This record gives sequence, C-alpha cells and structure tokens, in this order.
Amino acid sequence: MGFATFSQRLHGDTGFADWFAKPLEDVEAVARTDRAGNVRLVRLQRDLIDMIDFLDPDMVRIVPGLRRRLTSDAAVEAMPSGTPKSPPAPAQTRRERRAAKP
Repeated sequence: MGFATFSQRLHGDTGFADWFAKPLEDVEAVARTDRAGNVRLVRLQRDLIDMIDFLDPDMVRIVPGLRRRLTSDAAVEAMPSGTPKSPPAPAQTRRERRAAKP
C-alpha cells in the first residue's frame, strides 16, 4: 500500500483509522511535551541516524537531506548510547573505495 492509499484510508475508513488511534494520540502527546520530556526520543533518533549512516554509507536508500539529526544538548548527551560520543568519520563512497584500491 502506498502513502496516498494509506492516507486516504486513514482519513476515510473508520475501521482502518481505529487501528491507528492510540499511536496517533501518543504522537500528539509527545509533540506537546517540552524538550526535557523527549530526551529519550531525541537520543533514539540520533542513534537511528548513526545506524542508517553505517548501513547506507553511499546514501543510496536514504538521501542526505533526510538524515538530519535532531539537535543535541547536555541531557541528550548524558543518555547511554551504543554509538561513540563523537560523530563517526564520514564513510567512503563506493567510488572513493574503488579509487583507493591499488
């Protein structure tokens, strides 16, 4: 199902929309919360972008414009993470790897 069909069903089919009522309420609640209440979500988003950078270094699947990390602060940095504190070194593209081979 594509986005257009999904959106049409979400807004036009009450049975379908009922499946998403609770998650949509949760998203609205998070959006109303101040930054301090969303520290875990910001940390998660930043870690997910790190994972995407690792899995798709050539930026084929997810373009650079969609890989923006949410801004960090001391509370976010204090959260435990599986990624290094400093940003990872930029990954080489396939072309750069080929050029580096002897």
